[in-house]
Amino acid sequence: MKNRIFAVILFSFLGPIVQAQSMLKVSLSDKSPINISVDGRFFNKTGTSITVGDLPPGRHSIRIYAPNENNYSNRMHHAILDDRIKTFVGNITILVYDPERDVLDINEEDIYNYQNNQNNNQPINNNSTNNNNATRNDYNAIPPTVNNANISGTLNKEKTDNLKNKVADKVSDLDKVKVLQTELASEKITTAQVGEMMDWFVFESGKIEFVKWAYDKTIDKDNFGNLESKFSYKNYQDEFLDFIKSKK
Repeated sequence: MKNRIFAVILFSFLGPIVQAQSMLKVSLSDKSPINISVDGRFFNKTGTSITVGDLPPGRHSIRIYAPNENNYSNRMHHAILDDRIKTFVGNITILVYDPERDVLDINEEDIYNYQNNQNNNQPINNNSTNNNNATRNDYNAIPPTVNNANISGTLNKEKTDNLKNKVADKVSDLDKVKVLQTELASEKITTAQVGEMMDWFVFESGKIEFVKWAYDKTIDKDNFGNLESKFSYKNYQDEFLDFIKSKK
């Protein structure tokens, strides 16, 4: 009886500890096989995606190694990424790295929701509940080339600045989209303004959702295709171009 009581008490202490941990999932944008190390610990596993569980929340050192650089004696000299990543309590940090562009895309997902999505073969929800602002894009997209950015009757600079502040107060890209949809409901905007607003988002998924909504609000639709350069990943560029074609 005493042993059973002790087991219940022990579980009650361990339960919150397990729930308080974080996870990390790492992959490359082209799905090439990789090895990784976290906080100096090398994981002897090669795969297109590697998940590390039971991480204490906080900042961790991470290295990604290319598949032809798996030799133990050489791997510390040939990492294709050496960075620090922050993880959060009860969340899985999903890291996708594009070595050609040196673009690091990071999403946060609740562990419980993520596991349910995986079990049900559903796509991961990329709207982060905790955004660590760690997305890095050293190759900034080229702004759209338009000559009529300040057309009469469109959103003025003062309103744009106020709108930017409202969007900056929101954590997730989903909330940012909602703010823009509400505030721009009775406004007309230009392609250049849409391009500026795209820079207010953290993730590509937020950008694509916003531009699809903004299309009907834009008065210079002939320039809208220039916004393709605002996307870093080819899959989003293709989705954007398919959307433009559907509107012709």
